[in-house]
Amino acid sequence: MTGLFLDSNANSAVDDMPERYRKMHASAQAFAINQFGVACFAPRGGAFEVQTFNFNLFPRSFGAVDKRFTSQASSLEYLAKHKFDFNKARGGGTRVRGRG
Repeated sequence: MTGLFLDSNANSAVDDMPERYRKMHASAQAFAINQFGVACFAPRGGAFEVQTFNFNLFPRSFGAVDKRFTSQASSLEYLAKHKFDFNKARGGGTRVRGRG
């Protein structure tokens, strides 16, 4: 995602599961998901073979719905440090439309 925590939603060691879910749900509503990954496993001779697929996602407008693209500086720094290709995501990413 383009961010992890809203200012008031940092995880705490004393959070119970419903509270942690509430915080993560609020963050997921505020930030964009920029990549979605799927791993497929198949049994092969007593072991598993895995094939991974990554889909770059980028929000698009849809009529009057023009979603804001919110980001958190530390998340973008992390993505850049780990060689995330922002140009590929923007230019070749799968266009997605969020709820209005």
